[in-house]
Amino acid sequence: MPTPLSSQLPKEMDIAYFVHLHLDTTEPSSDRSHKQDHFVYCVEGKPRPMLVLRVLPDHRGRRWFRVLPITSKGKDANERLKNGVFFVGKLPGNERDSYITADDLRKLPENMVHRAKDRSPIIHSMDRLEFDNVVRIAASLSMRAK
Repeated sequence: MPTPLSSQLPKEMDIAYFVHLHLDTTEPSSDRSHKQDHFVYCVEGKPRPMLVLRVLPDHRGRRWFRVLPITSKGKDANERLKNGVFFVGKLPGNERDSYITADDLRKLPENMVHRAKDRSPIIHSMDRLEFDNVVRIAASLSMRAK
């Protein structure tokens, strides 16, 4: 029996959907933790595309990913590129231009990969040359003085 598309995990050079949590929406949950002095909260989130820079070793029973977020809001009101972002083109299935946020490196666990029924979380896989170029630009932008 084939592996369901929704259970696929991204690898290096993949652009995949991860859940982006909106931490300003944190609210206490009616659920209770089974551990003393631990509390359960609800946090809203939305699937957002992110570039997987590296798949990290398992830690605490989970695979982890080093990712850079991708946004369609890379320009300011004057149509100039915002600081710390660079253009990467249109993602497959999206009509808007996309930008990588170079100074927002994140480390996310595998349970933050967005899994939609009957759909792979992987949007696109970059080729090695394209990926290496993106990594070089991101490193250069993140090292600039702000």
